[in-house]
Amino acid sequence: MPGQNQGAPERWRRFQGSTASSAWRRAIARQLCPSFLAGFTAEHMGERWLLVCLYGPPLLHVDLKFVSLDDAHERIEDPVILWEVDGRLSAAFARAEARYPSADPA
Repeated sequence: MPGQNQGAPERWRRFQGSTASSAWRRAIARQLCPSFLAGFTAEHMGERWLLVCLYGPPLLHVDLKFVSLDDAHERIEDPVILWEVDGRLSAAFARAEARYPSADPA
């Protein structure tokens, strides 16, 4: 899409939409903790930027969402921020409230 992720690092743009992006996300999940067991995308739920991860033992389910700062304000919940740079993610969340999509398509 034109204008999408303007200002994003070239490395990020290079991986978006490519088949390598899934492997790249799993590599990040693996770097977060050596007990990484598996990770799969949630495209079947319409969340192509979400990586569902399993760590363990003990078994732990962690969702990692890969999204640009420009799009971070559009969300269904207020997640816990474990790491951010210069408060930019918190500022993006402050742009709008979390809103779960309506079940009514109208």
